[in-house]
Amino acid sequence: LAELDDAGMTLEQYIQQNQVEYIIYTEELDVIYNNRPVWNIMYGNPTVFYIQLQDFLQQHCEPVSEFSSPGYGTRIAMHRFVNDWQVMVYRVVQVERQQ
Repeated sequence: LAELDDAGMTLEQYIQQNQVEYIIYTEELDVIYNNRPVWNIMYGNPTVFYIQLQDFLQQHCEPVSEFSSPGYGTRIAMHRFVNDWQVMVYRVVQVERQQ
């Protein structure tokens, strides 16, 4: 996602072009964003896409599932199996598909 700006694409354009139907969102991303630039090495600079993603989830998606997972919920080694990370699954419901 951090490369979208370099590609000249918005998040919504990426989702349309790649016909994304579901988004798996882990609580880890909030930690990375709130503690930037500490974890930028994993995702790039999240300021490029984080706000777009939050807006997109609210405006164009509906939650379909949520679960906690201390292992799957983060790739940050020092936090794996320490916290009970939330993982949310969203279905994209309102995006005009490009023809």
